[in-house]
Amino acid sequence: MWLTTLVSILYFGVAAYLFVHTAQSPAAATTPDIASGYFQACNCILFGLLGLCCVHWPAIASLFHGRSKDAGSPAGEKETVVDEGDEKQTCGDEGCKEGGEDDASPAPVAVVVDPKPAIKRQVTYLMNLKTFLTFIVVTHHTVCLFTGCLGNIQTMIMNPNDPANADPTGLYDGTVKPRTFYTGAMWFLLVNQGYFMAAFFLISGYFCPKSLDRKGFRAFVADKIVRLGGPLVLWSAAFRPLVTLFEQAYAGAPLTYEWSPGVCWFLLWLLNFSIAYAVVAQFTPKVKVGMPHPFVLLVIGMGLGGVFYAIKKAIGPWDYFGGMTMWTYGASMYIPFFAAGVLGGRNDWLKSVEEMK
Repeated sequence: MWLTTLVSILYFGVAAYLFVHTAQSPAAATTPDIASGYFQACNCILFGLLGLCCVHWPAIASLFHGRSKDAGSPAGEKETVVDEGDEKQTCGDEGCKEGGEDDASPAPVAVVVDPKPAIKRQVTYLMNLKTFLTFIVVTHHTVCLFTGCLGNIQTMIMNPNDPANADPTGLYDGTVKPRTFYTGAMWFLLVNQGYFMAAFFLISGYFCPKSLDRKGFRAFVADKIVRLGGPLVLWSAAFRPLVTLFEQAYAGAPLTYEWSPGVCWFLLWLLNFSIAYAVVAQFTPKVKVGMPHPFVLLVIGMGLGGVFYAIKKAIGPWDYFGGMTMWTYGASMYIPFFAAGVLGGRNDWLKSVEEMK
């Protein structure tokens, strides 16, 4: 409880900083940057309110319940319940009466506790998949560092007529040819971009339905605020700014504090998607859908390819709005894959795949 409360309060502090920082944006700031700043501030307020309400809802509800009970009871009527061993007396203005066999009060219900908790099914291949994806994420970002023109390491383009690397793109020299590393690296990066983060959203969404059923709305959201929101706020508000300050000091640049989710953008939007699902699940029926045929998945994939292309052509400078790393992928892959994960988790698609002939 205290940890959820602490994380929620921290989000209010981050929201205050983002409001002030965005309001003081320089004149050169673009409209998407300003809108994104205010959006992220409101997003942090939402996290803080949800966290505090989920933890302290019993106390909040008791206030309203107490007021409605006082307002609904007749004036002057008092009732006292006296418990004497196995007998119960209810005393009011008209006297006391004993509760016995003719009493309409429900009999006590025995609660049976299973001493052996249910054993979670270990899905080894899914753990292996997550391990592989984690390796790919680290390798992907490492390769990214060597595909740029960084000093004289010449991993991007080798131009014998331009030793100073003044023309790294090679647009003005028809004899320039990309190096082997650059060609292979760009293929590796583009292939990864087409599946690895979407797969993480798919896996995360798969376990949301059963987690929500087991914990309930308040416990589910409070748990997400701590498990996802906690690392996110620590990195964005403390660790990432420290790295930036170190870089500025090393380069001799002016030291400025900069809040940034950075590589934790995935946690930010996974938290948003998880909370959105928990809210929607309270008002929608459970959908029972079997594992789609591979041909159906192929058709859906082709449709999402069209969505990707349309967003790529139309989104312009809004691709990083709200801390999302490219809405081109967010709208065409991350949201659909998370939704597919939720639908698959509700209907045990992985189990059906395991049992497939």
